[in-house]
Amino acid sequence: MGNMPAQFRTKSGGIDPSVRGYQFLFHANECNRCPGCGRAQWYVGRLTAECVFCGTALPLAEAHWSESGATPQRFAQVEPIDWSDRRRYERKNGDGRVLQLLIDGQRHEFKVHDISVGGLKGDAPVELEDAQKVEVVFEGGRTVSAKVRWTEGEMAGLSFTGPVLIDLTRPE
Repeated sequence: MGNMPAQFRTKSGGIDPSVRGYQFLFHANECNRCPGCGRAQWYVGRLTAECVFCGTALPLAEAHWSESGATPQRFAQVEPIDWSDRRRYERKNGDGRVLQLLIDGQRHEFKVHDISVGGLKGDAPVELEDAQKVEVVFEGGRTVSAKVRWTEGEMAGLSFTGPVLIDLTRPE
């Protein structure tokens, strides 16, 4: 520490890392890319985070430093992110809408709970399996291919497999 340049030292002789200019920091609850390898998987400690792949260590943005070094400090509780509700497309309420599902050539009613241009969720008329291919028939007779993404009890989530070029979120 004795060979640290003078511009990084405080009047009392300690080190002031804030005068170094731009520095990479690890931010909690954000996607942090490693400046060494570009990946985003980390071992996170109290003061630093270390890249799992290449070992690059970054200081935590929330960590505070004093002249004598790192001072652990209690952080405010960070609200957890609900990753299950991050959607690519805006969902709209089904408002009692009933569409038809073509399953193995047979039509079944599908009561829609919510719908987006990427897919829909509703009451499954028959038992469906994950990754099963079905056809969704809209009010105007338009048919769109879909795949079962998940099932939970009598509820099912379907994603459209091809590009959907029309607004399927409201009746025609």
